[in-house]
Amino acid sequence: MNVSKTMEIIQEAITLTIHDIDSTFSQVALRKHLISGTTATIAVLVNNELLVANVGDSKAFLCSEVMQNNDDKHNQGTPMTRLQVIDLTKDHHPDRDDENARITASGGFVSLLGVPRVNGILAVSRSIGDLYLKRYGVIAEPEVDWHHLDASKVFLVVASDGIFEGLSTQEVCSLLHDARSQGKGRKNWRSSKCQSSSLAECIVNMAYEKGSTDNLSVVLLPLSTHVNT
Repeated sequence: MNVSKTMEIIQEAITLTIHDIDSTFSQVALRKHLISGTTATIAVLVNNELLVANVGDSKAFLCSEVMQNNDDKHNQGTPMTRLQVIDLTKDHHPDRDDENARITASGGFVSLLGVPRVNGILAVSRSIGDLYLKRYGVIAEPEVDWHHLDASKVFLVVASDGIFEGLSTQEVCSLLHDARSQGKGRKNWRSSKCQSSSLAECIVNMAYEKGSTDNLSVVLLPLSTHVNT
């Protein structure tokens, strides 16, 4: 089987799986009178190709190594590296033009209550569950994209939306760069900016300390052992 066919099958399988999860959850929610819902962000690595599927406003992004000039007056002109964010997902917020159009066409509306919300309630326009808003254009259809990875891609980060109440995606990459720079030659990387036992825990704790009150979860994958050069 060729690579493109494999990728096509994986993409279809992920999309169908999200639909099945949404259908199963919605049946339970209907039976138990639940009004809950959730986002979903899925990453699948196949050789050097990365599939990302997203529903809602959790995020997936890469931290990619780039060269820049050193501005330190004692080391001017000396090249140095940093980690730059590459966003892999776009949030499904109801004020996005395409999302707003679907909601309006379905008889719903978008109003501002702190943030844009579907019918003044839900801050995302795509989700698993949220059964009571499905007739108003809230769907569980993922946006799916493939991304080619090369040796410059250092970390893959998948995180829930609460992380980004306290940190930007670039701040996460900068934190990881700090840990990577200090940890060269060591078995375990740690950042001087926190004392957590893992980098994922460090990101969670920093987001919390910066005021996030939403759910906080992170999956962090160093790519150096997963990308063929």
